[in-house]
Amino acid sequence: MAVSNNTYYRFLSEAYYNWKKFLSLLAVRVTSAFDKLTRPERVRVLALDDSVIKRNRSRKVELLARIYDHVEHKFQRGFSLLTLGWSDGYRFIPAGFNMLSSAAKRNRYQKISEHIDHRSNRYKARQESLMSETAAAILLVKRTLNASITADYILMDSWFTTEPMVKTILAEGLDVIDMVKQLK
Repeated sequence: MAVSNNTYYRFLSEAYYNWKKFLSLLAVRVTSAFDKLTRPERVRVLALDDSVIKRNRSRKVELLARIYDHVEHKFQRGFSLLTLGWSDGYRFIPAGFNMLSSAAKRNRYQKISEHIDHRSNRYKARQESLMSETAAAILLVKRTLNASITADYILMDSWFTTEPMVKTILAEGLDVIDMVKQLK
């Protein structure tokens, strides 16, 4: 039975759904179907990346923060979008995301709205957005693995390559492929 476009639009515009859970459940269904179609020797990976969502003209957006853009090498107003996806080399399936503000209070222009119920998914998502990027990345990886999405490796930018993060991911049973930072 087909539904109208308005049904889809209402579904996508609903703010009360737990979108992270929805994406996770959808990714589990899709990746398990692909696992049955893929040869067992094929390598499966989780890919972790961050992007800056610029909001330079905004002033009063909730949790708007001063974020460092690694591409342009300057600070921007906006958010950092952390994404985790599953791939077998042919297909890419988004498995999780977290839109981050700044962990440092001094870098935030706005705070969390006081009108949000602290028991709601909306409030929990806002609390998670205040985590550091590495802590949020580890949480994304753990949630994805706990949801029964299997992978052999995790691919990351050099920005995420820190000893505590690599140790934590190795403890979860994944091998790490990344570029090593040029440190002093």
